[in-house]
Amino acid sequence: MTTIIAGTFDNLPKAQRAVQDLHVHGCRDDDIHVFHNNAPGQHGAFPIGGDEMANPKAKGATREALKGAAAGAGVGGLAGALAGALGAAVGASTGAWVGALVGALKGLGSEKHDDPDERRPAGVVVAVQVPSGTPEAEVERILKQDGASTVEKAEGEWGSGEWQDFDPVAAPQPVDQEPPEILYRIAPGGRGQWNVFEGGAGKLLSDFPGRDEAINYATALASAKPKAVVEIYRAGGELESSRAFSAPQGPTRRRRH
Repeated sequence: MTTIIAGTFDNLPKAQRAVQDLHVHGCRDDDIHVFHNNAPGQHGAFPIGGDEMANPKAKGATREALKGAAAGAGVGGLAGALAGALGAAVGASTGAWVGALVGALKGLGSEKHDDPDERRPAGVVVAVQVPSGTPEAEVERILKQDGASTVEKAEGEWGSGEWQDFDPVAAPQPVDQEPPEILYRIAPGGRGQWNVFEGGAGKLLSDFPGRDEAINYATALASAKPKAVVEIYRAGGELESSRAFSAPQGPTRRRRH
């Protein structure tokens, strides 16, 4: 079993951009599996088609229809009895049909525990076997940054560059990613200078005559933070690379009384 981080994208260009950024951060082709996941109910898991015994929204309809039919039969039979035996039979039949219809409509979507929104959405999936030395949080951040609608984490089988035991019907387990405490951005400025910004491009911290100097400065700042990200941009605003930092937490000191 291996740790797999996967993001679902609503179009192929976004997924391709994520793959490019993952390559920049050390992920190889064998670490990345890109494939399309069909919409819920369209995976062909059954010989006759589909992958669910019933639409989750319709599961409650059957129970409510039976309840409605019983209630309707009783009401219809009572009304028909006033017109004689034949009227009672017809009234019960009609009442059951009407009751079943009302009950079915009432039951649609009543199964709260099987909300279809919890099922795996359709889209282009970029699955990543997290390579050694690359933080999981970095892979999660890249997928979210490039537009993944959902990002999940799973323990699965990986082989021949593919997520072997991917289950299209299983509900995804979204990751909970806290935003970085602070963001440092490095970008080329005027007259060959390299600028270091804090929190995006809003606050200029310093500028340097060389790229490496700017990187070293931003890295030193980020390394001292509990959680920070350093991003390096090319001319024109194109992201070249990014790196997440997490300062080690020292031992807690006990106070003397």
